[in-house]
Amino acid sequence: MSVNYIAEQDFQRTVIDMAQAFRWKVYYVPDSRRSPSGYLDLTLARNGIIHFWELKSQKGRITPAQQEWLDALGPWARVYRPSDLDEIERQLL
Repeated sequence: MSVNYIAEQDFQRTVIDMAQAFRWKVYYVPDSRRSPSGYLDLTLARNGIIHFWELKSQKGRITPAQQEWLDALGPWARVYRPSDLDEIERQLL
């Protein structure tokens, strides 16, 4: 399957599984309708390192509220897409 066709929810499950395999603590909200608008998909922590990641399909767009969170969190926040799986794995090692 080409990365261009991975659904966002499948991509998120893949990244969560990878993070847990590398022993990261993973926080995510399964149903974001009751959460503040725009908060990023994943918060990952291990050994004093923290990441805030927004996961998008290959062509998915960032909302203005998500961009506000990305800006507020600065260098600890990233947007990843299925084509970034190699980089994601490097970040999780």
